[in-house]
Amino acid sequence: MKSFFIKQNYTLSALRQHALSLLLMLVLCKAGMAQNYNVRVEATFDTAAIRIGEQFHLNMELMLPQNARLAFPDFGDSIGQLAVVEQGKTDTLQDKENKSVIYKQSVTLTAFEPGNYILQPFYFYYRLGASKNIDSVATAPLQILVQTVPVDTAKAIKDIKPVLDVPVTFDEVLPYLLVTLALLIIVGLILWYLKKRKKPAAPAYIAPPRPAHEIANEALQKIESEKLWQEGLYKAYQSGVSDTVRTYIENRFNITALELTTDETLVHLKKLVNAEAFEKLKYILQVADTVKFAKAIPIESENVLTMEYAYIFINITKQEWAEPSANKATPGRKEHKR
Repeated sequence: MKSFFIKQNYTLSALRQHALSLLLMLVLCKAGMAQNYNVRVEATFDTAAIRIGEQFHLNMELMLPQNARLAFPDFGDSIGQLAVVEQGKTDTLQDKENKSVIYKQSVTLTAFEPGNYILQPFYFYYRLGASKNIDSVATAPLQILVQTVPVDTAKAIKDIKPVLDVPVTFDEVLPYLLVTLALLIIVGLILWYLKKRKKPAAPAYIAPPRPAHEIANEALQKIESEKLWQEGLYKAYQSGVSDTVRTYIENRFNITALELTTDETLVHLKKLVNAEAFEKLKYILQVADTVKFAKAIPIESENVLTMEYAYIFINITKQEWAEPSANKATPGRKEHKR
């Protein structure tokens, strides 16, 4: 019997030791978890009392693990009965020693009614790593006293501050300057019109138009003086002669030769010029097309004939112009009889 009690007492003692060991392990595990997931929040006012309309700050500091995702609350325009003047930006600070991130934010507040204001706890919601669980941590309640300004009824009422003289800005003066400038311009235009109206303008002299063949001959002479084909510039030379003749046709016959093909130009001119002029024109235009489109190199005789035929074509088809009289603004002209 005695050995039974001894054995039984030994068993109870062993159970107590196991229970204490298990409890100690739980405490250590919880402490380790608290160290791994260190969460701390602190919210304070920078003053204990203000007067109506004065501003003060709510300073918040939150510590979360580095893998936590946090959404700072948006207070809007008020927190309880306190008006939000400005919600500052959130600053972050890495705490490598504790493997944590410290979030800081300051909110500027004010109140317009006297009283003892108590700011109830508000919550920060966060999520750890890839966990779908949303945890929260709350601030402690805060208190601030809003006092009125003491009024001495025995003294006369006066302004808080004297009236300030506000300087006139350029933006305020600008509309008046613009109106004045517009009026001056209108008056100036009226005076100019009246002054001009008193003096009738002299009739404008209209220079008589130059004959088409004179313009064309001058252009051909200029091309000759440049000696283009002698320097190997065959395309520029042939195009210059061809374009000069086409411009002459436009001025002389009122045909848009510069916009027409060679065949179209020849069709229009066939009934307007004699056979010799037609053949000369045909040669000029076809040689120019060969050089321009087929990139052929004309021989010396072709270059010489192109210029010679241009002069002949213009001379055959030119108009005879009468000399303008002194009392006429524009000269008369008569058709050349071929």
